[in-house]
Amino acid sequence: MNVPKNYPEPGTETIENLEMFRDFKGVWIPRDIWFAPLSVLEKCIIVEINSLSKNEDGCFASNKWFSKFFGLSENRITCILTKLKKEGWVTQECFDGRRRSLKADLVNIQTQKDKGRPCRKTRADLVERQIVPNVTPINIKGLQPPLITENIKKSITEPNLAKIQSFVRQFFSSRQKQYPTRVRNVTDSQINQSVDTLDKLVRIDGNPLAQVIEVITWAMTDEFWSPNVLSLVGLRSRSKNGRTKFENIQTGMDREVPASNTSTRPGQPTAPLDSDAQRLLDFVSTVLGNEIIRPAAIQSLVDQMHVFYDRVRTLRFPGNRNQDASPADNISWKRFFDEWLGFLEKKQADRFELQSVNNLAIGGNRWNEYIRLREYLSSYNWTTGKRNLS
Repeated sequence: MNVPKNYPEPGTETIENLEMFRDFKGVWIPRDIWFAPLSVLEKCIIVEINSLSKNEDGCFASNKWFSKFFGLSENRITCILTKLKKEGWVTQECFDGRRRSLKADLVNIQTQKDKGRPCRKTRADLVERQIVPNVTPINIKGLQPPLITENIKKSITEPNLAKIQSFVRQFFSSRQKQYPTRVRNVTDSQINQSVDTLDKLVRIDGNPLAQVIEVITWAMTDEFWSPNVLSLVGLRSRSKNGRTKFENIQTGMDREVPASNTSTRPGQPTAPLDSDAQRLLDFVSTVLGNEIIRPAAIQSLVDQMHVFYDRVRTLRFPGNRNQDASPADNISWKRFFDEWLGFLEKKQADRFELQSVNNLAIGGNRWNEYIRLREYLSSYNWTTGKRNLS
């Protein structure tokens, strides 16, 4: 990745210091993008990426820049870019753990589609909606947008229908990836019933849709609930305690996650991620694609890493020759975190692919391997602080 020498640091971009890197002659949006089922904001972000791609390696602007330019939170920008990359409108050329390069080729967008890129169909192509004639298996890996029966479509408002369909699609894709032997084929009937269940949780039970999505997403990462939520149909079923399965999951989440730490708590502002958590979120979004990711979980993970690092900095072993030395004396937090991201990148290249955010937890295989590497490089035991003389 050839970043220009005078390119501003991530997060410090302004209109003025990016001007020389623009290939900008005005705003032009191709027909295929203009008629695509994208929001106006998504179309503008595609154009801005193309505008900042004067360098042949693409656009190096950070999410913080897009956040400032469009007046949105960095979390919202991350979600939009993840969607655009997954659908093929934007491609990520490279990511070194600190900078990433994006491209959006407006001129050749039709060529990209002809070559099989997963770009969505234009609005004109989606005028006629298919109605499910019977129940047939769906292969999640090539899952098309859920086919919704006419009676379900009439009961759900159009904005909620699109959001629920998208979430159901992501839910089953994530479940199959994490539990491939338990979630194999998903039928149109299961898709329809899942959409109907989520709609009733909102319309009849009075839960905001954002809250429903947050509770289910939390359950998918919880040690107890994750293997017990492989379907959405039973969420309104009553348990022995008289409460629905959804209510029991929500109670568990409220006990474990303080309201101030949740990422999409309705009625409360979203807590901004710090710069390190944002970088990790960018990496995870790039790797997992359609995986459902809670930004609060990423921030919590980075906070735990910081606590671990701070603890190592205080370690002193009485038997060491230099009793004032710490295992982490020769590595700053910034370098520790930068090399952690680089390590994760290398594991992806080695086909040790990330399956979920849980794979990054402290104590997991990736983390333990990285700490063993740090112990080897520093000649210290990062648990006891003892100097390794061998």
